[in-house]
Amino acid sequence: MEPVWKGQLTCDYEHTRPGSTLLELDLYTASLLRWPLIFMDDPRPYGRVRRPGIVDIPEPDHLVLTRRWHDLLADPAYASAMVAAAEQRKLLADTALHATEHELDRGGAAELPLARATEAFLGVMSAHIVNWLLPDDQWQQLLAGLLGGAADGRACRLALNTPDATGHLLDAHLVLLDGADTLTGGADLTAAADALAARAGTLYGDGSPAAAAMPLEDRNRAAALLTATAITDTGSQRAVIDDARRRAVGLRDAWVLAARLAAAGDPVATARVAALTAVCRWAADSEESRKVQRHRYLAAARRWCEYHGADPATVTTADLLTRGVTR
Repeated sequence: MEPVWKGQLTCDYEHTRPGSTLLELDLYTASLLRWPLIFMDDPRPYGRVRRPGIVDIPEPDHLVLTRRWHDLLADPAYASAMVAAAEQRKLLADTALHATEHELDRGGAAELPLARATEAFLGVMSAHIVNWLLPDDQWQQLLAGLLGGAADGRACRLALNTPDATGHLLDAHLVLLDGADTLTGGADLTAAADALAARAGTLYGDGSPAAAAMPLEDRNRAAALLTATAITDTGSQRAVIDDARRRAVGLRDAWVLAARLAAAGDPVATARVAALTAVCRWAADSEESRKVQRHRYLAAARRWCEYHGADPATVTTADLLTRGVTR
């Protein structure tokens, strides 16, 4: 988000995500406009699209919408319901993506499942948008007051950013280690390469899976990486990852307990701590899972374009939604 200029904020994805396809820019801008509807049932759009990738938000609209949302985030009941609804949207997107990938794998047109995946994933992308609008300063000040100082407040707030699930890049590496271990156990290399390409192929490599296939979507490259990894000490690599995860989660949970104990006896502070810890945990996890779904979605859209002879550089969410309705 750019600084306020003449009473307006500008969100410029052309700058922050250079080299993105029109579909990627469209995903971000469409999700940005509709986050108030998704998270507060408020139909007012968050700004207006200047062009795909750039959204202008009048400062008064920004202040009204974010203040309302920040007030809601102080309520544990709202926080719990919001997290549950967001998790449901993630599951819907995952189901739709599986259906799309299955249809594409069998050589089908996949228009209806991709339209459903597009609609569901737009809601998931709105979770990414609101992660950048969380009241971090307010939360850190609250924690600093409860824990006795700015340093502890900052340390607690940072620790709350630790996700429950393994981060998407480390998780992709664990998938690789799992596949390599199956080879040493006598598994078929082709099957192992297929599994790696399907589960983590879109996460490896530079560029965008919307524009071109990622290196490990190629089964031959996946097989070569598996073969090379199988002769390494996979057990030690896994142990390092697992130990780091345990320490990070343990530290986060210790800070959560400290904040709850510090707030005990103050009903307002207790409620705010309960709400913010739930939202922070969800926010951290949602960022990791969203990145995986984003790459899967973009790869599926690219494959759909290849099937229909469409240009993946110019297709939009509206194109994919409309084709799914009209076919």
